[in-house]
Amino acid sequence: LPAGSPFEVAVPVVGHGGLLGGCLLGPKSSGEIWSAGDLAFCAAIAGQTALAVEQVRLRERFGMQEGLAALGRMAAVVAHELRNPLNSINAAVGVLRGQIAGQPGAAVLGVIEKDVGRGERFIRDILFACSEKRTRLVPIDLALSLREFAAGWACGEFSDARLELAAPAAELWVRGDAFQLRQVFENLARNAVEAGGGNVRIAIRVERPAAGGIA
Repeated sequence: LPAGSPFEVAVPVVGHGGLLGGCLLGPKSSGEIWSAGDLAFCAAIAGQTALAVEQVRLRERFGMQEGLAALGRMAAVVAHELRNPLNSINAAVGVLRGQIAGQPGAAVLGVIEKDVGRGERFIRDILFACSEKRTRLVPIDLALSLREFAAGWACGEFSDARLELAAPAAELWVRGDAFQLRQVFENLARNAVEAGGGNVRIAIRVERPAAGGIA
């Protein structure tokens, strides 16, 4: 202890993960010096304190994991119950498409298919959000990811919507989760198409400003 400290003894409280805290002891009221037996007793108390703290943290962690697991199970049940009618609707649309091909009402089937697809994506997002999968932050070339997304978009279901990408050839490294970043790109582009009525122009521009960062 530093000179001038009002304490005479410092007993660390150490757990399996490292230092948890400490116990600081001042002088005895009797004026006696702390003996080896006193210090051994304090060390035993510190060990029991560390054990109690770690047990509380373990119970908290276990309770959180149990809650996440229960949420994941409930989401799986809900997704199953929702997917059954969506699959039936999709199958019925396929049958109707062959029966009313060329008739005025056939255009409505495309609207139904798009809404079914939106429901499927919603279910997929809910299952991912409720899963116990942890976000993995890894280095990602943002410019390359956007170019790959734009290439896939050009031949996807919204190919009528024109997507224009302005991204530098140089690498733009960020840290993120590749799956979730792809979901962000897709959700933003889909929202633009659905808000604009299908035949729209989507412009994406990414660059590194002189001040740093990415815009």
